[in-house]
Amino acid sequence: MNTSTLPQRGLLGSIGFLRAMLGLVVLCIAPLSWFAGHEPIGWYVIPVYIAPVFAILLLWGLMLDLIMTRVFMSEPATEGGVSYGLVMRYDLVLLAILILSWGPFFYQLVT
Repeated sequence: MNTSTLPQRGLLGSIGFLRAMLGLVVLCIAPLSWFAGHEPIGWYVIPVYIAPVFAILLLWGLMLDLIMTRVFMSEPATEGGVSYGLVMRYDLVLLAILILSWGPFFYQLVT
């Protein structure tokens, strides 16, 4: 396949709209881990009760997306298709951000 004839797309076109929104949610949830140990009064209810649940759901969603991306990588490439190597790197970076930000909080809960 000649790559010079393929249309040039940005990151959003390469990974897709839903994956971009997934990344936006991860980037919004990650800093909330700094406030997860506070007393749940007022707005602190969000990082104490809601954000940890979203963090777990996003962790599972990212791992599922990684598995499905690997499955789709085994299929033959189509013209104008998604770059699955880029999607795998994107998901791995998001997974690392999520684990590094929320890992200490969940480790503290377990120990």
